[in-house]
Amino acid sequence: MSAFTDLFGPQRALASALASAHARQADATPEEPAVPPVLIKRYANRRLYDTGRSAYITLDDLAGDLASGRRVHIVDAKTGDDLTQRTMVQVLLTDQHAHKLDFLPEEFLRTLIQLEDQSLMRLFAHYLKMTLSSFAVAQNAVAQNLELMRTMAPGPTQLLGALANFLGGAAPPTPPPPRGAPEPEPEE
Repeated sequence: MSAFTDLFGPQRALASALASAHARQADATPEEPAVPPVLIKRYANRRLYDTGRSAYITLDDLAGDLASGRRVHIVDAKTGDDLTQRTMVQVLLTDQHAHKLDFLPEEFLRTLIQLEDQSLMRLFAHYLKMTLSSFAVAQNAVAQNLELMRTMAPGPTQLLGALANFLGGAAPPTPPPPRGAPEPEPEE
């Protein structure tokens, strides 16, 4: 029975970590980001003015900013209309980023084009947001699980040494302390 329990212990730990990550995400209240998005004004001639830098930028500059995690809010300089999503789509259509659109299934694009009813569009937008949120939770859980596995699993040298000792009839060695744990004091 003990070998059975030991065999499924890591899976239980992973499942527990997944569940706790999902629960934390579900319980978390949306927090305002520490840094507000940078205002970018789009002019009739399609030029983009970054108010944070006080300079005109290109779509490639904007793409670099977005890739680095910079949050932006793009507005029409004359009307104040929000153009953030439209401009992000234009970034995806540039030669440098067009390959990323190959990941979107044709059926998804067709559905998006066919949507005309406002209530269906809102439902579709909500569905996409929830899907992306679930993806973020799963991605976070995988990262936590990989870190957990790194702390639980011995290095290859230790694993081979333990296996050799075990096959040679020696008692299995004690596992190394987790990373960051204080060194044990030498016995006198």
